[in-house]
Amino acid sequence: TVAFLTSHFSIYFAQESEKTFEDLNPYPWAKKSIEKMAGKGVIHGRNHQCFDPQSFITRAEFAALITKVLPYETAETKISLFEDVQQNDWYFRPIQTAYKKDLMKGVSDSHFHPNENITRQEMAVVLAKILEKRKKAQEVDLSILEKFEDHDQIAPWAQKSVALLIQKGILSGIGENILSPDSPATRAQTAVLLDKIYPLIFEP
Repeated sequence: TVAFLTSHFSIYFAQESEKTFEDLNPYPWAKKSIEKMAGKGVIHGRNHQCFDPQSFITRAEFAALITKVLPYETAETKISLFEDVQQNDWYFRPIQTAYKKDLMKGVSDSHFHPNENITRQEMAVVLAKILEKRKKAQEVDLSILEKFEDHDQIAPWAQKSVALLIQKGILSGIGENILSPDSPATRAQTAVLLDKIYPLIFEP
């Protein structure tokens, strides 16, 4: 069977798609996820050969990724919600959509900081909201965070979201007991998270 989300009625066909990059071998833990998400057209490489797995993901890039995964109709508006997001910016519509769908907020009422790197805990909050909207959330046990040596570095506003993703098996540490919540998320880490949450979006 094939399950997918669409924002409009049309005629569709299923086609297997495979995509790989020459710089993935040093990242065996992320290679399959990157190839799957690239094959689905969710995330792209820098070019046909290079994925650049260790580069960071910006807030604008992540807004574009999540609105593509779900997918949501991009916002048809010409009025910017933020002073640092203009209509001619490539990320204008994804950010407008992510905000209106209550998935992402600005760093203030007037600024989004689109080119700022998104942190691992910020990404967890967004993904937890997706699970909640899809009725896939559950009660969380915050004590699960204590297995990480740096659990005290998790911001209070992110603790429940981080705990939820850990319980769901979506988020894991960097190594055995380091979570590094305030570190910027890499492209490889992002692909793995999207790959893990992807099936939950389509579960009945």
